[in-house]
Amino acid sequence: MIDTVIFDFDGLLVDTEIIAYETYHQILDKHGFVFTKEEYTQYYSEKTDTLNAENIIKHYHLPYTIEELLQMTFELEEKISSKGVKLKPGAKELLAYLKANHYHIALATSSFKKRAVNILQEHDILKYFDTCVFLEDVKHSKPHPEIFLKALEKLNVSNKNAIVLEDSENGIKAAINAKIDVICIPDMKIPSKEYLDKTLFTGRSLFDVLTYLQTNSSDDFTKKDEQMKIIEIFNRDPLLIQKLLEVWESSVRATHLFLSDNDINHIKEYVPQALKEVDHLLIIETIRKSLLVL
Repeated sequence: MIDTVIFDFDGLLVDTEIIAYETYHQILDKHGFVFTKEEYTQYYSEKTDTLNAENIIKHYHLPYTIEELLQMTFELEEKISSKGVKLKPGAKELLAYLKANHYHIALATSSFKKRAVNILQEHDILKYFDTCVFLEDVKHSKPHPEIFLKALEKLNVSNKNAIVLEDSENGIKAAINAKIDVICIPDMKIPSKEYLDKTLFTGRSLFDVLTYLQTNSSDDFTKKDEQMKIIEIFNRDPLLIQKLLEVWESSVRATHLFLSDNDINHIKEYVPQALKEVDHLLIIETIRKSLLVL
């Protein structure tokens, strides 16, 4: 039974990847370079600030030391962030659920402590974490497992009952290397299929994780597996959800008690072959619990 959840930070808990891109974009723009989101995603996403500073200086021949560019980056990012850093959908709801149900909760981030703590305090969510591991606390960055192993050590818990929540391929690799199950909620850069296939599942938002844990707390594990299968298919095919919702709108939302044979036939018409044997009521229940996915 899962009793420990370890959160990544940038791109998973908070929407900071776009701020990182904008920071580099503004710095390079002053030097006459065009810097696109595609370039950021391909070459700089998932990397540490120090490594990015080193690579940007080399690639664009900027007249700075790594320390100077880091300081410039931090100051500009702080200025951009002062307008507000958004939490990812479902973040507060998931954290509140975990705390209320006595899970061990850790943050494991490649961000510097001061930066991460400021954002956590801004959103009043630092209080949810039992422990945090920051960039300063480790010698090796992801995909090395050190950061997750240190989180387990500080919590004094086993990897067998833990899950990691990640958005990046390096994060998934680090969790696998630490022998911890991982759920992926992709951000700007979607991990390769090779690594997505190694996760428990790939969700669309942290609300999907909430649904998973709520279902996992039940003894009905068959239902859990089927429900997560439904969520994954919904995430891959939003049009399927809309078709099913048309049926739900006209019947289940109106009555909350039953589905007519005609409604059931409509649902079966749109359900992929993989779900033909799944209870139609479970499909409706999943839709109801996962409206955030729509």
